[in-house]
Amino acid sequence: MNQQFVENKVPIWINQICEKIIESLVQLQKPCKYIVNCMIQQRNGAGAIVSSSCYWDTSCDGCSFYLGALIYIWPKEKQTKDALKITMQCVIAIY
Repeated sequence: MNQQFVENKVPIWINQICEKIIESLVQLQKPCKYIVNCMIQQRNGAGAIVSSSCYWDTSCDGCSFYLGALIYIWPKEKQTKDALKITMQCVIAIY
């Protein structure tokens, strides 16, 4: 997908991304519930600060998580000099 940021396409992209992730998680056949959250923003020099908190029943709910960030420039061939020309950023959280 070699796309420029187009605001009216963002909801479509978010749905496609979330559906694909959920399909992959369901294939793991784990007895878990999943929540997938996706945010796409135009990259124009401003950054994004993202945080989350969870409220659950500790007798039956819990989580495992990796505290950190993964930055992946897609597609892979754009990871060199063209990396600075990215027009959008996508943040995905999976619970």
